Amino acid sequence: YIQMQKAALREVLKINPMELQDYCCAISNKAIAELQKLGFTSIDAKYRAKHMFGLKIPKSIDKDKLSSYLKTSGFHLSIRGAYLRVSCHLFNNEQQFLSLVSSIRLFLA
Repeated sequence: YIQMQKAALREVLKINPMELQDYCCAISNKAIAELQKLGFTSIDAKYRAKHMFGLKIPKSIDKDKLSSYLKTSGFHLSIRGAYLRVSCHLFNNEQQFLSLVSSIRLFLA
């Protein structure tokens, strides 16, 4: 087990935090813009973390139904108060974020 932990830590140490933030920003920007068109709001990009952020859910949307729908659609997101909390990871890609947007559009239809 120790050898696996050492190998994992070596990989983690290769990650440049600023590059990770830039990657997360690049894969989520289009989705955030599209969700804003649907009424979700977020603070300005220069003030939010890129690897984890909240999108305020419009008051017209039932948060419990949205949460249940996203879960059954295979998205692992959480709702914190009036916000949809989104986390980016190295294994995510832009298409996954655009799929989230498509799923929310279907939910709203």
